[in-house]
Amino acid sequence: MDVFTSFYSETNTRSLAKMIGRKVRCGARGRRKVKSGCSTCKYSEAPTFVSTTYGPQNKAQEMRRTETDMFSMQYNRVDVGFQCCSAPATFACTSSTCRGHFDYFQAVCAPEFSMFFQMSTWTNIVLRAAWEDQSFRRIALAISALTRSRYERCRQQRYPAIEYALWQCNLAIRELSHLDNSLQNLLRMVLMCISLITLEFLLENC
Repeated sequence: MDVFTSFYSETNTRSLAKMIGRKVRCGARGRRKVKSGCSTCKYSEAPTFVSTTYGPQNKAQEMRRTETDMFSMQYNRVDVGFQCCSAPATFACTSSTCRGHFDYFQAVCAPEFSMFFQMSTWTNIVLRAAWEDQSFRRIALAISALTRSRYERCRQQRYPAIEYALWQCNLAIRELSHLDNSLQNLLRMVLMCISLITLEFLLENC
């Protein structure tokens, strides 16, 4: 639309307003603006749906999925029969206490990881790590001992559990200090750090 056509349209709009006796606001290209309705929008088409895929909450969920996928590459899914077995025969500590803590970790503690992270794969991840990794197995025993002690009413029974957990934790950290910086070991360290945070929470609430 050229300048003259635009001026002509605007002039006609003003003349029409004077004839009607009402003041009309002229918008772009001489179009009449209204105070309500769809004409006030800048675009004539219907508003498009705004996706919330990249919101803060969805970004956090996507990051958790990525981390879980990385762990799943290292620790494949555990078979159903795995969860029903007792402690591995290659335990460094073959006492009944160690085996009892490990069985408790399989039945109670491992499913709590899935409840906390709201992803079922975490149960299989920590179970597979506890079966295959001696360092993580020590952390699992420590978590199991502290979790069981929280349900004990007598505080005198909690102190041995705390000492046992700290002892296993120190041994696990000592073993991790000898690892190199390979991708496999980095994944092990990340999983250990997450488990140590859980262990610290249990120590504070004993």
